[in-house]
Amino acid sequence: MRLAIVRAAVLLPTLFSLTHVAAIGSSNPQLYVCPPLITEAGVDSSNWTLLSSLDEVFACNHKPRLLDFTVHYPLRPSGPGNVLRACTSYQGELLNLTSTGNSSSLAKGGKTASKFELLWDDADAAVITPQAITALKELQSFFLTEDTGDKRSAFAQYGDTSVGLYIGGRIVSVSLAKVVIEAVVNRLWTSSMPRRLVVQLCGDSHNADSTAGIILDTTPGPASLINVQAVVSGWSNATCVEGLQQSKSFGYFPIEMIPESPKPSNKSNSTASNLAKRADCRTIQVKSGDTCGALAERCGIKAADFTKYNSQTKNLCSTLIDGQHVCCSSGDLPDFRPQPKPDGGCATYTVESGDFCSKIAAANSIKVEDIENFNKNTWGWSGCKLLFDKAVICLSKGDPPMPNPIANAECGPQKPGTKKPEKGKDLSDLNPCPLNACCNIWGQCGVTADFCKNTTLGPPGTAKPGTNGCISNCGTDIVNNKSPPSSFMSVGYFEAWNQDRPCLWMDVSELEKRTELTHVHFSFARLTESFEVDVSHVSYQFNKFKKLKGPKRILAFGGWVDSTHPTKYHILRNAVKMENRLQVAKNIAAFIKKHDLDGVDIDWEYPGAPDIPDIPKADEEDGKNYLGLLTLLKGQLGGLSLSIAAPASFWYLKPYPINNIAKVVDYIIYMTYDLHGQWDYDNKWASPGCPKGNCLRSHVNLTETMGALAMITKAGVPSTKVIVGITSYGRSFKMAKKGCAGPMCTFLGSSTESLARKGASWWIDESDSDILVYNDTEWVAYMSDSTKKRRISKYQGLNFGGVTDWAVDLQKFGKLEDSTLIEIIDKDGKCKWKTKDGFTCLDKAVTDSLQPAVNRWNGIRTPCAWRDVALGWIDERTSKALNTSDRENANDFSRYVSDVLDAKESFHCASFTAGANGCEPLEKCEATRDAGPAAYFIVNSFANIHSNLKSLWETVDRVENGMQSRLDELVETFAPDVDESSNFNLIADLLGIVVGMFTAPFFNKVLRANNNPTSDPTPDIKDLVANSASWGATLAKDIQNSKRETPKSKVAGKLSQIADMWDSAITIFTEQIFRGDDSSIEYIGD
Repeated sequence: MRLAIVRAAVLLPTLFSLTHVAAIGSSNPQLYVCPPLITEAGVDSSNWTLLSSLDEVFACNHKPRLLDFTVHYPLRPSGPGNVLRACTSYQGELLNLTSTGNSSSLAKGGKTASKFELLWDDADAAVITPQAITALKELQSFFLTEDTGDKRSAFAQYGDTSVGLYIGGRIVSVSLAKVVIEAVVNRLWTSSMPRRLVVQLCGDSHNADSTAGIILDTTPGPASLINVQAVVSGWSNATCVEGLQQSKSFGYFPIEMIPESPKPSNKSNSTASNLAKRADCRTIQVKSGDTCGALAERCGIKAADFTKYNSQTKNLCSTLIDGQHVCCSSGDLPDFRPQPKPDGGCATYTVESGDFCSKIAAANSIKVEDIENFNKNTWGWSGCKLLFDKAVICLSKGDPPMPNPIANAECGPQKPGTKKPEKGKDLSDLNPCPLNACCNIWGQCGVTADFCKNTTLGPPGTAKPGTNGCISNCGTDIVNNKSPPSSFMSVGYFEAWNQDRPCLWMDVSELEKRTELTHVHFSFARLTESFEVDVSHVSYQFNKFKKLKGPKRILAFGGWVDSTHPTKYHILRNAVKMENRLQVAKNIAAFIKKHDLDGVDIDWEYPGAPDIPDIPKADEEDGKNYLGLLTLLKGQLGGLSLSIAAPASFWYLKPYPINNIAKVVDYIIYMTYDLHGQWDYDNKWASPGCPKGNCLRSHVNLTETMGALAMITKAGVPSTKVIVGITSYGRSFKMAKKGCAGPMCTFLGSSTESLARKGASWWIDESDSDILVYNDTEWVAYMSDSTKKRRISKYQGLNFGGVTDWAVDLQKFGKLEDSTLIEIIDKDGKCKWKTKDGFTCLDKAVTDSLQPAVNRWNGIRTPCAWRDVALGWIDERTSKALNTSDRENANDFSRYVSDVLDAKESFHCASFTAGANGCEPLEKCEATRDAGPAAYFIVNSFANIHSNLKSLWETVDRVENGMQSRLDELVETFAPDVDESSNFNLIADLLGIVVGMFTAPFFNKVLRANNNPTSDPTPDIKDLVANSASWGATLAKDIQNSKRETPKSKVAGKLSQIADMWDSAITIFTEQIFRGDDSSIEYIGD
């Protein structure tokens, strides 16, 4: 559960939060914004992380990455539908993997002085030049390794700079990387970075095999990578870059070229008749940009001979296709058609980044139509219009192949290590997701529409462009909810520490009045290092909780702090281990039974989580071990209740064996709140459609809540065991732009303002959340009472087991606090008031007696000071086990107040006979200058209350003395016979009036009703009587018990007794109001 001391009822933004929640729909590979380092993934790009959108690519633009993708199929600017592979790279790491030299390409040809052209735009880029240089150096490092093989293109991206590199098939890549890239880097060090810069070896004399180029583009956002791809695609077709504002020769560079010789074919011409069979010709392949003349030159023959050798192909010179085979000698053109495998499988081919169907068809002596027909059942075949890099396709008839693994896939047939199943088994069923979550075509698990909507194009493993599709466990419907629960639960969490915060204090005993609650979860008990139950930190509230009547009393363990704090997290992790869990179960059950409670709730956040900040990665066996503990605990509890709290995030729920846990526990508290928060910032997975995670999204979004409910019921949990979360607090953000408050608008940071101010507006948005905007840019999402009722009705209609409210103590201000207190809480949530915090006796609240009393009282944070004093005293009396009802301790409270506030050394306010007891007002504010001016107000208020009571006590004494002096006259005048049975009633009635006059809230209310906090306040009799009848009756009973004998003969005796009773009442009241028990603190503080 979460600590968030705000409440929807008064629309307070979050002041504190100990929350951490992952995106509801994401999974393992999406934990990290940036892909793995190349030192982990290796040089082979097939082992890099697959990304399906440019948003994912640019979510990590703070680190340099290498990218690989097909160059001939334009990247989609937004949304899914792309196939890019990526790794994070830092210059020099590749060189540590392997030795330099690219031995596969070196020493194959001679060096040629090649002339490169430089082109650029005039406009300077608004980027950091070292980012561009770093991206270039990463590509240089990549091509200086010996393992890049025959790779022809690669990309890098860093910040706002995207870099593309193309190297023709005849160019030795290491030679270009060493000299040309280094020259570009040197230029960037000595000149400003333009918007776009191109260096190319391109022109009429170059086909695609002898073309090379480098492009840097600094257009903001994904557009830079789209621009770079288009240029590299052009180079692969021998199309040069033109049209930039400036161009010049970049110079001649010694580039090593591999000579091409015609190759004899080992292919037999299976189509020729045996009678007419002749030798196969020597062949070369057409490259983009070739002409028949260029091909003849490469063959080393005359143009006329080239035409003669290829006469079987009509219109050859006008229909040349990249990849096509042509003859360089007499003979038949070999048959390059691949043949099916002996086991019935088709002949396979792995698509490379520069491929397209016509090129593949030409290289294999087949038609494009053949490729389409061969692959109707091939995994991931999306047609020739959408050919993906690294796809395994069929180039003949036969059974379709297993697809290549995807390095970051966790479900489906492309999960690394997956073996080909027996014939006839559906590949989609391989490696299902945990929790029966949806698996998309890229092998990613999730529970949102991005993962769960099947958009197949026909062949398995496909999806319509712009979608990620779904291959297994598709759909987002709530299931397992046919039957309603036997009764609908209403659970309320009570934060036992609530008086440790500046506002919203509640006593657990108040929950007896909440008849709508069926269960109260008291949070949180702790386990010690030795697994004993500890409630000492909340003992005061716990002792009251035990006596609570009405709702089921459930003791909750754990919570965010005890689950994740660096000094505490290990306790729960150790508690579930096999060697400890039985003892833990026995200890918890014994404690529950000893205190006659109704059950236990475990809130461990979160078993198996690998990413909780500041603590080690959790054990992958945590979920299994957790189930073991719960099973033992249920057995120890007998018929008592057992529940757990579970996250509504797929990422955090995934380690739970939730289906089996549901069979053990009585119900599951489902935390369908805090779906969004400040922690979303820079998390690309937190909010669908929001690449930086900083969009204004409600933490109680209904759409996401329904998705979470579908997730847990699809996982096998019956709806009747799911208790759905609602909230009593608001969560706030600071809007990035005034007037932009929708779900695609962004935030800058969480707000720290306390209350809505002038100009606030409210509405209910499409997420079924209440939204407040105030001060133009302060945005708060919350649940109003009407929204709660609407949600409860919806969940009840879906046959869920009930609702749980975090938290009942956040719903309204308590009787012990003033609602204006929240107005003076500091931005950090603390209630500062001391001199060291900047409050002095020179403050106008002290010096200006004409200010309204409430302004003076709040201006120097007096409510904060009183709160700290009262809570400190409660701790003091608890730790010392003081008996406040003992008269010998009557002055302990006032002495404590004086000590804490640096006032008088001896401050006795609980009696009138202590002589010079020091319960006198301070003459000057400076007397408490170390504590602060608020101390001056509090001490003087104590003194004023005491002075009023003492004045009345002395008046009663004078009246009694006057009565005695005229006793004979009184008796002679007034001597009626009085029914003795009514004597005490008469006295008690008089006493009730007297006591009522002094049991009113004497502190904040009385003081703020007076313009001068240092003057003697005069209470309103009606108000005093109305507010104190119950306490007056209690005092009357106390005095009745101590003075049962009543005069029976003379009116004088009765009147004398009345005077004595007044005296006793005032004395006892004075002792009780200053004795420092809960009731006196409550009445003083009111």
